[in-house]
Amino acid sequence: EQQVKETNAKRVVIDSITGILQILKSKAEIRQFIFKLKKVFATLGCTVIMTGEVPEMSEYSAYGVEEFASDGIILLNTIVGENQMIRKLQVIKMRGTNFRSGAVIFDITSSGVLLYPKIPIDRNVATTEFKTRLTSGIKKLDSLCDGGFPQGHVIVVAGNTGSGKTTFA
Repeated sequence: EQQVKETNAKRVVIDSITGILQILKSKAEIRQFIFKLKKVFATLGCTVIMTGEVPEMSEYSAYGVEEFASDGIILLNTIVGENQMIRKLQVIKMRGTNFRSGAVIFDITSSGVLLYPKIPIDRNVATTEFKTRLTSGIKKLDSLCDGGFPQGHVIVVAGNTGSGKTTFA
């Protein structure tokens, strides 16, 4: 608290809250400590990020208490990909704001953290205008496609190796 006042810090990271909570004896003490910590930093106008380990059988925290006192939960994990570890980030809870659910892949690089979010689905634009057609430039293909490709469509040209896909495109 004193260091926050002296430095006028706006953000504090506690790494790791799990290590600090190990000295407390019960879930009630843990809950009381976290709420007291939250109150102290809130009165200082400070945002706190607490890191914590999550055991395999637990959902979001080691003691099953931390997530209830927190305003936000960001879950990080890794999965085994093809010859590499893939990092995933998922916003579980974020009070007072909307967020996109579901996990996204991320990397930690020398330039910082890079997120690769999923492309949002706009369910309001699920219609296609079939009347407007774009010519392929090949008369017989346009004839097969009822005058050309429908505007706004994605066309896949598929075939075996050497069948002319690249030349065609």
